[in-house]
Amino acid sequence: MSRIHDRRIYHQGANDFGRGEPVRLRFEGYRLRAYANEPVAVALLANGVRTASRSLKFHRPRGVLCLGGRCFSCLARVDGVPNVRTCRVACRDGMTVRRESAVPQAGCDVLRAFDFAFPKSLEYHEMFTRPAPVNKMLQRAVRVFSGGGDLPDRAAPAPAIREKAVEVAVIGGGPAGMAAALTAAAAGARTLLVDDAPELGGHLVGWPEPLDGFADGPAWIQAQLAALDKAGVEVALGAECLGRYREGFWAFYADGALTLLTPRRTVLATGAYDQPPLFPNNDLPGIFSTRGVSKLVHRWGVRPGDACLILGVDDLALSLAERLPEMGVRVVGLATEARQVAGDPDRAEKIRGRGVPIFLGYRAARARGALRLKGLRLEPLDGGEPVDAPCDVVAAGGPPAPSWELAAQAGGNVIYDAARGGFAATCDKTGRTANSDVFVTGEMLGAAPALTAAARGRAAGLAAALDLHPDETVAAELRRTTEN
Repeated sequence: MSRIHDRRIYHQGANDFGRGEPVRLRFEGYRLRAYANEPVAVALLANGVRTASRSLKFHRPRGVLCLGGRCFSCLARVDGVPNVRTCRVACRDGMTVRRESAVPQAGCDVLRAFDFAFPKSLEYHEMFTRPAPVNKMLQRAVRVFSGGGDLPDRAAPAPAIREKAVEVAVIGGGPAGMAAALTAAAAGARTLLVDDAPELGGHLVGWPEPLDGFADGPAWIQAQLAALDKAGVEVALGAECLGRYREGFWAFYADGALTLLTPRRTVLATGAYDQPPLFPNNDLPGIFSTRGVSKLVHRWGVRPGDACLILGVDDLALSLAERLPEMGVRVVGLATEARQVAGDPDRAEKIRGRGVPIFLGYRAARARGALRLKGLRLEPLDGGEPVDAPCDVVAAGGPPAPSWELAAQAGGNVIYDAARGGFAATCDKTGRTANSDVFVTGEMLGAAPALTAAARGRAAGLAAALDLHPDETVAAELRRTTEN
């Protein structure tokens, strides 16, 4: 492992980032400093561990992308359990963490030779199909050299099985999910809000800008938490939704227990997936989504590297360009294929005035580096001179792809919509799907600012509650909400 100095930010005004008490992790022969509230993935990044895992087939190094539980680049073995999403698990004193599927370990995996030996493809399913003994030996080797880790150290105990019934279940605890749960409860429905993260808020936990009169995303979240508590909304965190079953229940796993949840109405607010940028070598450690960098810096107070190139010029990209230098990260530039700035143009001019170039009409052509990012080559779309930007961090913005899987399981119709970035569930203005008991909302309907996602959530929450508790006042509010 390449150890560097602690990359945490300790003096940022009065902000202590809510890290909790100091603890120690055991990591591949090292004892690393961590904090009780930090996700394991954040603690590893803070200690200079850039390679979070290896790809299953070619053993290419993988780094954390989103810190949102969606990219699965952070899978590791935790306390003998394989394939744990380390961005979703808080640190504990004495916890043992090891990266998987590498020889001798992920930091210097000799199996990376496959990537160089087969530069175009490796179709081992078609290799040595005859004679049978040779094929059997090959398949045995493939099982050893690929895959997702070894079996657990010990068999997991059978989970306790519980049954629960509510009137409205909201799955997803971002801005849309919180708004849906709050409005459903206010309209009289007994409501449960479920999220697989250890805290509510979604990507807003790392939103650094003022929001709806609050100082930043975390301040807005705190106000919503107080409102949820006052409204009597039950909240379940760290609860993984396994799916919906034809018997009519949703299955959740949390804290060693399996809950079979039967709601009368369900609001899905599972958000969207951050998409990796599309260029050769785009999987190198050091390439994050802009939301991932924002969470790492503003929620957890960890510097992602020393020099950052930002792909995109929307408001979040401009915010990062202003704030990263305050935290010791040099911004080498912003780049976009668009011909104009998508965010505040006055803010963009101020950033230019500080000596940070903004490349309009440029595409990312290729990342440089073997084990980690060393730079990015930018090419102008009009055929001019390319630009080589040395950097060890890329924050890549782009439209996220809607989450659609649970909606499809529940009987919703799904279509491919390029404008929304991928597959998405179809619905009416309130979010009601082809299954009239199930609603979709928030960024499941397409990328949107946080307050727009919250407005979508309010409409879905009101409609779900109105089905169960008819009320003309609620109906009028729903009409106003969907007409805006």
